[in-house]
Amino acid sequence: MGKRPYDLRHAAVSTWLNAGVSAPQVAEWAGHSVDVLLSVYAKCIDGQEERDLRRVEEALASGSNKGATQEEPLLCRRTEDGGIEFYRPPNTVVRRLSHEEIEAVRS
Repeated sequence: MGKRPYDLRHAAVSTWLNAGVSAPQVAEWAGHSVDVLLSVYAKCIDGQEERDLRRVEEALASGSNKGATQEEPLLCRRTEDGGIEFYRPPNTVVRRLSHEEIEAVRS
């Protein structure tokens, strides 16, 4: 258990974020703006990348990308250098994001 009430608050906010509760909802519950929430707690979010990549794949496959032509669904995978590439089956790469580009977005 935390030594100060703030420690309990920090643990609660971190738990909500790691449970997948949206940042705007957690910010509202915690009394923060989303910007403040993410600047303080972004380092506490762990293990959601695979889930998020799967959500992107599902959204693209379900046709939620309105206006797109009817093609094979766009999928994504990790590259050996830590980047991400979006591709259409069997192996046509549409876009690559380098590890550096991903880190720039995270910071």
